[in-house]
Amino acid sequence: MNIRVLTPDIKTSNKHFDVNSDLQIRYGLGAIKGVADSFIHHVIEVRKNYSFKDLFDLTKKVDIRLGGKKSIEALTKAGAFDALAPSRSIALACMEDMLREGQKNSAQMTGTSDLFAAMEETFDPYEKYLDVKEVSKEDLLNHERDALGYYFSGHPVIAIEGMISNLRSHSIREINDDIGRAKIVGLLNSYRQIRDRSNKQIAFISFDDGTGIMEGTISTDVLEKYHLLLKTNSILIFSGSVEIDDYKSKELNRRIYKMKVGSVASIESQMSQGNKSITIDARDLSDDSIQSQMANLKNLNGDFWKHGNCKIHLKIHHDSSEAIIELGDEFKLMPSTENIKILKDMFGDEAITLNK
Repeated sequence: MNIRVLTPDIKTSNKHFDVNSDLQIRYGLGAIKGVADSFIHHVIEVRKNYSFKDLFDLTKKVDIRLGGKKSIEALTKAGAFDALAPSRSIALACMEDMLREGQKNSAQMTGTSDLFAAMEETFDPYEKYLDVKEVSKEDLLNHERDALGYYFSGHPVIAIEGMISNLRSHSIREINDDIGRAKIVGLLNSYRQIRDRSNKQIAFISFDDGTGIMEGTISTDVLEKYHLLLKTNSILIFSGSVEIDDYKSKELNRRIYKMKVGSVASIESQMSQGNKSITIDARDLSDDSIQSQMANLKNLNGDFWKHGNCKIHLKIHHDSSEAIIELGDEFKLMPSTENIKILKDMFGDEAITLNK
């Protein structure tokens, strides 16, 4: 049975999880970290008489002071305002103005809530936010983790697929009996140290990559070398021997594998090694937009072009066919996560690929 869990929605969600008429699970507003119960009850009461057209209409009908900044921020990060804003990026950009308008409107609400709730506005409340940059998939997922305690709309490893596909040998889903060693990019979910019979420190870890979950053991020598990297919620590269996990396989009645970890590396350290290149997919851009973005690239300041060893290739449409252009040496950069984030902000998350 494929049961869908809906994103929290300020227009329809109740305090607790429930099931709608389409047999979909509605996310409970009370499960969002930092949202005041008094504010949730207030919103649900207001909804009995009024609907919300947009975020600023919400501030006219709801007493924002009952929630305050903490509640508004948590609801925004969780996606509860998605139905009232053109995008979550715009909802995030609206937060300060929402709070300011909410404070102003709430101060006038006493005895006149019906008047303000019934007001109709004809202007576009989001006009000033039309040029707001889209939040990256990584940032969106991190916001969800902050508000909900986990990643709701995707997985952070899958979100950077274009950056890490050449840094690993396999995904967890691809591991089988014929594979003895693997290099896997995974999100570290848990990390536990114990002392073995020789009183030496060893560690047990669990990581996943959006395609599966794997557990691993780390010996004393390896732990001493890499323990500073082992922080939960970090995306790391785990290398080592893999074998069938007999206990888990019997428990779950399917093949489960585990890793004897031989080394751990950060994404950052591996991205800058070797002669790599970056491909920017600009096929959806017009010629004028490409020229404009190339000028913006060239004018980037700071450390963007310092110590560059990574070439940039531009994928474009030309005369009804595709072409890949290698940009000149003046466009070589260090492929750090910070620099790649700048490229993603300029061209979009899906447009950037790191090649070997």
